[in-house]
Amino acid sequence: MPFEIVLVIMLLTIAATALLFAAHQDVKSRVISNQFNVFFLGLSVIILVISYLSNLLSASDLFSHVTTGLILLIICFAGFGLGLMGGGDAKLIPSVAMLAGGHLVPLFLIFTAIAGGLLALMMMTFTRLVGQQSTNLMMNKVPYAVAIAVGGIMIIIRLILNIVTGGSYA
Repeated sequence: MPFEIVLVIMLLTIAATALLFAAHQDVKSRVISNQFNVFFLGLSVIILVISYLSNLLSASDLFSHVTTGLILLIICFAGFGLGLMGGGDAKLIPSVAMLAGGHLVPLFLIFTAIAGGLLALMMMTFTRLVGQQSTNLMMNKVPYAVAIAVGGIMIIIRLILNIVTGGSYA
């Protein structure tokens, strides 16, 4: 297997690990730092550029990935502006979507929504079992980076399998 392909797989593995870090950070503090979002965006760009240079992505596929990220950035910033989501989530989702590309974004969003729904249900169940909500309002918020990480890791696994079995990022 050529070095560039091994490098892309290694970088995708780092991206999956980074998503686990974001989930941990969000559970712990209910914040996804701007530094993390810049790191993940940069990592996504590096992965896409190396994939393009290694002929794992065509120029039109690369354009599609970037366009997908920009479209989701606009949608997520609108959601943030309306108070529907946190700022860290609004920045992380487009970065993962850009990595996934238009063809895998629906799957990413489905995995993320299911994981988010299950997470919210678990938090509601825990609140009922304990009998009271936390007096710390921050702890009552759903750490949605956990759901984003689940969706993102599922997509990263799919991308790695595509590369290993078909020799293509898409």
